[in-house]
Amino acid sequence: RPGNGEAVTQLVDTAEAIVDRDPASALRISDLALGLVGRTDIPVRLQVVRVAALAACGHGAEAEQLGQSLLQMSFPAEVESRIRRNLALVAFVDGRPVEASAHMTRVASIAPDAHAAAKARTELAWAQFLGLDHIAAAEGAATGVADGDEGTRIAAASLQCWLGLWRLDTASALEAADSVEAAASWVAAGEWQVFQPYLCAAAVRLETGDLDRARRDLVAGRAMAIRAGTSWAVPAYDATTAAVELRAGDLDAAVAAATAALDATALIDGFGVELWSRSMLAQLAMRRHDLETASQHIEAAKLAASEGRAQLGIEDLMLAEAELLRRRGRHAEAAVILREGWDLIGAVGVLFVRARVGAELGRLTAAGGDLAAHRDIAAIVADDAARSGLPGLVVDAARAALWHDPSPGACAHAIELARSTGRALLEMDTLLEAATVLRDVDDVTARRYAADAATIAARLGIEEPPASGGRQARREARPRFGPGSLTDAERRVAALVAEGLTNAQIAARLVVSRRTVDTQVLSAYRKLGVSSRVALTRMVLDGSESVIQRGAS
Repeated sequence: RPGNGEAVTQLVDTAEAIVDRDPASALRISDLALGLVGRTDIPVRLQVVRVAALAACGHGAEAEQLGQSLLQMSFPAEVESRIRRNLALVAFVDGRPVEASAHMTRVASIAPDAHAAAKARTELAWAQFLGLDHIAAAEGAATGVADGDEGTRIAAASLQCWLGLWRLDTASALEAADSVEAAASWVAAGEWQVFQPYLCAAAVRLETGDLDRARRDLVAGRAMAIRAGTSWAVPAYDATTAAVELRAGDLDAAVAAATAALDATALIDGFGVELWSRSMLAQLAMRRHDLETASQHIEAAKLAASEGRAQLGIEDLMLAEAELLRRRGRHAEAAVILREGWDLIGAVGVLFVRARVGAELGRLTAAGGDLAAHRDIAAIVADDAARSGLPGLVVDAARAALWHDPSPGACAHAIELARSTGRALLEMDTLLEAATVLRDVDDVTARRYAADAATIAARLGIEEPPASGGRQARREARPRFGPGSLTDAERRVAALVAEGLTNAQIAARLVVSRRTVDTQVLSAYRKLGVSSRVALTRMVLDGSESVIQRGAS
């Protein structure tokens, strides 16, 4: 009953005991205790455990408000550390590495023993990684592995998965993934699970070509996130699943997973999952030559990008935007985007991402006739591929070499490397590139490679047209701006906006996702030069955009 202090104490004891391994249940228990106490004279212990449960469950704003108010009081070092660690988690999940680092630096400074210091140093390393300070992050992860308890070692090894990939140190990334998978399967659940170890291991398996193992890690990690109440991590699992299925050549499965990730980011998105998901959906749309949908996703992804926050999918956006421009024949603009990305990413030392961008930049510079610039880029990509041994980069390096060695032997070697990865899309792209460079050298072989690529495309359920692209040309006949630029879907949505429906109501009416409607409304704004629902409605109702009315009717 309300006012039963003994019951409140028992509930708080229970919440404290389980919050590290089951924050969702701890949050429900703390809600019960709060109901018995009322909203005044709330015990400090109850408030502290609620900060931890709220942070781990993704209720960042509420956790931050409560935690910051508690820090106005004076607490023992142990209690202050717990509050700050959870505020650091909130900042980390929300993509604010500077704030996360500030909290964890303080926690490390007041750690009472070596184990606690190693734990704090590891969590600080995660914030430093998010802030692109990879040297400090690597030092912190090494400290966690050497001096931490079991949970700290899992958190540290999880970080080493990413660090190994980004530095192209494949051996250390694989070693860390092996360690994470082994430990996460038998160590009792605890605070370490908020670092999503299975997601980290899955990223390594994805890039090293072990897609079956990546899928197993993603299934296990997603289930662990749901079970623990860390639902904020689920979109990242779905987005990574989309990347796995895209590598496997199952475009329908990739679209489904990326769409699920995108829909879930309506709750929270600190890591750039919306940006990453939209970039993949844009790439998938382009595979099916739907440039309108690709453009909508790219524009929405650019709106989702936020300066000062983590955007771990930013290179995918660069690649998607450059590919869209290339398909529209605007090669110089595509090269500018990738060159800026190449320079930026190289400056911060994310070598794995640089290699991906460089491979595409090299093709554009070669196709544009700048073979000197291409040779410089291709040499760096080849060095990165040799250092890492990652299958995708090895194929990229072999494809890059074709532009200054367009021989049948070099083409056959690149195609065989691509085929050995088991990635049908990569094999198809390599065949098409070989056909392009051989066109003036060995037309018969070039035609055979183009036919082989068409066979793969048909098997995957996509149509890869010739360079003249009849279907693509028809899609591009629509103007880019003005009433004639709207798709049928955008016209329908504009008409429903004019009826006064919200985006959620429009989604229910049309039986599509809310995110799809958001994208279409934003696209209509951009194409018609308006910035509000009122302005769009006025254009529809006064008849000045009769095309919209005809399309809606």
